[in-house]
Amino acid sequence: ETRELYEVHILDFKGDIYKQKITVNFIERIRSEKRFSSVLELKNQIANDVSITRNILSSYSLKE
Repeated sequence: ETRELYEVHILDFKGDIYKQKITVNFIERIRSEKRFSSVLELKNQIANDVSITRNILSSYSLKE
């Protein structure tokens, strides 16, 4: 049996849900996996990913 694991960044969320089961709906892939040569490069990429994600989500009506 193969299990796929994903790391998910939840925008504007403050809390502890470590090891909790959550449901994630994929809307659009923003980039492939990438290794970073420094913490600064990683932080810059995360900021860019968040900006891209907010832009993508702004065109969707999120329903609960």
